Amino acid sequence: MRRLLPAVLLVLACRSGGGAPNAADAGALPLVTCGVAPAWVKVGETATVRCTAGPGASGPAWSATPQRGQLAAAGGGDATFVLAARDVDPSFGDTVFTVTASYASAAGTATGTAAVTVIGNTWLTRSDIPAVQAIASDGSLVGAPILLEGLGGPPVAIADRSDGAMLVAQKPAPGAPPVMIYARSGAKLGAFDAVDGGGQALFSSDVPPRDILQARDGTVWVTGGRRPVLFDAAGRFRSLALEAPDRTVGLAQLPDGRVAVTYLWAFAVGTYAENGQALEKKALAFAPPQGESYAALGALASAGGGKLLLAAAHLGPTGWMGTLLRLDAALGLDAELPPAARVSRNVPYALSLAGGEIAAAPSPVGGETVATCPSRFAADLGARLGCLVESTLYRGMAHLGAAGAAGGSTGVARQ
Repeated sequence: MRRLLPAVLLVLACRSGGGAPNAADAGALPLVTCGVAPAWVKVGETATVRCTAGPGASGPAWSATPQRGQLAAAGGGDATFVLAARDVDPSFGDTVFTVTASYASAAGTATGTAAVTVIGNTWLTRSDIPAVQAIASDGSLVGAPILLEGLGGPPVAIADRSDGAMLVAQKPAPGAPPVMIYARSGAKLGAFDAVDGGGQALFSSDVPPRDILQARDGTVWVTGGRRPVLFDAAGRFRSLALEAPDRTVGLAQLPDGRVAVTYLWAFAVGTYAENGQALEKKALAFAPPQGESYAALGALASAGGGKLLLAAAHLGPTGWMGTLLRLDAALGLDAELPPAARVSRNVPYALSLAGGEIAAAPSPVGGETVATCPSRFAADLGARLGCLVESTLYRGMAHLGAAGAAGGSTGVARQ
C-alpha cells in the first residue's frame, strides 16, 4: 500500500569550481541538505521542502522537474510545491517531482534535492456504457468519460499493467476476447486470447471475467470461472490454475509470491502457488459476533506485511451491510470497519489502495443490493471518508501508477 511517508532527507553537492570537496577546505562547496513533508501528496495538496546550506552560501534558487505545478519560495530555505487538478489529464499516474535548491558560493554552485510524489488518478469503469472516467486524487472529475474502442459493453473489471497500459475485461460474446488492452489515452492496443490451446472458450457471457491481477513475474491472472486463467503480459493464453471449489472472485498477491483468491459460497480464502499449480484452501480463522455472520466474500487487495483486505457482507439482527475486513497472515481478523463506516446493502466490488486511503467501487444493483457511490475509507479502517465521486454510475476501479511507453503517457502533468 502506498502511504504518506515521513520527511525524506536527500543530500547532494555539485561542484562547478575548483578545490577539493572538503568541508575544512576554504574553497569547498557548502553542504546542502533538503527534506520534504509530506513526501506523497494528492493533487491540490501542498508539500513543503526545507533546505539548509553551510556557511558562505547564498540562495537558494528553486526549480522542479518535470517543470509543472506551482513551486514558490517561502522564505529562508523553504519552498512549497503543489500540482493543481487543472494541470493533470486523464492519463496522469503517480509522478515524482524533483525539487532542487541551488546555492551559490565562491567555490561554485551546490545543490540539494527532495522528491515529491503526486498521487495519480483513479479510473472508474462505467456501469452503463463501455467507458471509464478519470478521477483525480482530490476527487475531481478529469475530462469526459473515455470511450473504449472495441468493448462490447460496460467493463466488468479493470487493472493496470506494469508498463502503464490498462487491462479491461468484458462479458464476451462468442469468440470475443475477454480482456482488452488500452493505452491511457483510450486507444486500443490489443486483446487477450479468447480460447485455450484446444480451442475451448475461456470465458462467456454467463461466466465472465471477475477480477484481473498482474503478478510480479508478469503473468496476468483473470478470475471468474472455477479455474483462474493465466495469460502472459501480452494476453496470450498460458495455462489454467487448479480448480477451486466454486467460481473464483477476488485476487491479491502475497509478499512471497503466492496468489490469494476468494470463491463463491465459502468462508475461506484459497492460496495458489505463483504458477497456479498448487492450491491451499483455508477457512478464515475467526468467528463473527454472536447472532451475526459474514457472507459474499469477494474483492481482495494486499494490505502490506502479508495482510489482506477483504470485502464481504456483514449480516446482523437488523439487516446487512457491506464491510471491509483486514486479515492477518493466518487469516485471523486484524480489523473491520466500524458499523457507522459500513455501506448499506452493498458489498464493495473492487478495491484500490493509494495515498493512505482505500477506495471501494460498489457492486452492481440487483436483488437486495442497492445503488451507492464509490467510497473512500481510512487506511486503518477507522472511518468512511465519503464518496470518491458523487455518482452511482460506476463499478470497477484501478489506480494509475507511474506510466510507461505502453500506457501512452510519461506520467507527467498536462502542459
